[in-house]
Amino acid sequence: MEEFLCNTDFPIFAAFLLGIVSTFDPCPLALNITAISYISTDLKKRWEVIVRGALYTLGRMTMFGMLSLIVF
Repeated sequence: MEEFLCNTDFPIFAAFLLGIVSTFDPCPLALNITAISYISTDLKKRWEVIVRGALYTLGRMTMFGMLSLIVF
């Protein structure tokens, strides 16, 4: 077991699993639903909705990445 935990791939795998688990947490789930409904208010402008969604995703990724660097 210790050999498995010391493997260099384990932290990446653990971070991936924690990311999946935290996706289904009630607070981020409600936040994602609210953000999606706000981002897609004007569905006639599809390109803007895609860009806003991509920026939202990039912002979330950046903040979680910065938080993980602080914790690490």
